[in-house]
Amino acid sequence: MAKTELKLLHGPSRSDLFPGMRCIKVFRPKCETCQRGRLTAARWWETCEHEPYFTTFYIPITEDETRMDENGDLEVIGQKTKKIKRQVPNTGQVMLDIGANSGEGLRKAKEEKGFKEPEEMGYAPICQYRDCWTDNPSHKHARYGDYCREMELRVIAAQIQGIKLEQNIAEKRAQQLASVAI
Repeated sequence: MAKTELKLLHGPSRSDLFPGMRCIKVFRPKCETCQRGRLTAARWWETCEHEPYFTTFYIPITEDETRMDENGDLEVIGQKTKKIKRQVPNTGQVMLDIGANSGEGLRKAKEEKGFKEPEEMGYAPICQYRDCWTDNPSHKHARYGDYCREMELRVIAAQIQGIKLEQNIAEKRAQQLASVAI
């Protein structure tokens, strides 16, 4: 069976490292038709016919209709407007930490809210560092997660290992991070 090429989100990378949080990026269902406040049916996203994991919008493109006059110049005789359909995924992030929902946030979000991970939607994996949306992270660790930079991996590893990182003295923090076992 041929391997399917995963789509990329091309999201922004995060430049600062603190505070460090491991967050799983998700696609979240949203539908103005099927979600009706308290009247919303349980597991509504399973029967929604409106592509709940994507927001659709239209970009108007106006083109001139022209004809050539007797001097060889183009004369605008009208305009035609076309609306190009675009869809963007409804994305969010779920904190994956024992201090938030006892580490059960992702499971609960998937079961109770219909959230899906990018791979379930045909997209490439995304960095698990808070607010970093880099596709195909290169630093992967079975226990600590997948990140686009080694320093992000080290910050999360330090957090999980209970190492309190120096916040005010950059040199000391750099030494601490360099000594974190990963």
